Amino acid sequence: MWTRMGIWCLLVSFFVWLFSGISNFMETDNFWVGLTLSRVLGDYAESVVGFIPLAVVENVLYFLVFDLPLYGFVLGLGTLFLVIGMFIKAKAVNILDSVQRKTRWMMKNFRCPIPRC
Repeated sequence: MWTRMGIWCLLVSFFVWLFSGISNFMETDNFWVGLTLSRVLGDYAESVVGFIPLAVVENVLYFLVFDLPLYGFVLGLGTLFLVIGMFIKAKAVNILDSVQRKTRWMMKNFRCPIPRC
């Protein structure tokens, strides 16, 4: 699931980057030009930045919300999801393998208590 979300985020960031690049090349002023997270959040952008009162966190959040283009934010989010997906999937596969081994052993060593079974 995490890997799938990461791939979708990477695809979204590619298309947002593509459309904003085309708009910048054509020198038109539309939705894609200068698209940041603050334009998506609207009036809530200031409350997101001021949510944690530490100056270092406020500076980082200000950069993420107001300065970083949306495709950069979504690209970073997709990369994070892919990395998380790699580790969670590996752990889930190991757990699934151990369950399958135990199930095979139980099925092989099962003796039916009914005489004609």
